[in-house]
Amino acid sequence: MNELGAAMLATGLAYVTNRFGIAKFGLAEVVWIGPALEEIGKTYLAVWLGASVWWVHLLFGFFEGFWDIRSGAPHGVVAALVSVIGHGVFGLLTIWGAGAYSSWGTGVLLGTGAHIIWNSYVVIYLVKRY
Repeated sequence: MNELGAAMLATGLAYVTNRFGIAKFGLAEVVWIGPALEEIGKTYLAVWLGASVWWVHLLFGFFEGFWDIRSGAPHGVVAALVSVIGHGVFGLLTIWGAGAYSSWGTGVLLGTGAHIIWNSYVVIYLVKRY
């Protein structure tokens, strides 16, 4: 139950900060700021609420994927699947890093790095394609 609450809080915070950030910072929000804030939010809300970090990351991906489908984005179903898988992988990297280095901060840095690399690829791909 804590997983659902933490994921919902993280998703809500990300929604608000991403909307504000995109309006103020543009692609820097998508590539740099958003991934950092999302990884911090998902991980630390899970830890503070005693929830499974991986499940919070995965549920966040489901919520983001649901938004992709609901918003009518092109290829929304594919984007939703990628979101679930991606956030699950970011969660696994975060957990691995936290365990390997005995620090949630290090885990968050690894998850954030992967998220930044992924978002950079997506932005470059979409710019080239469209």
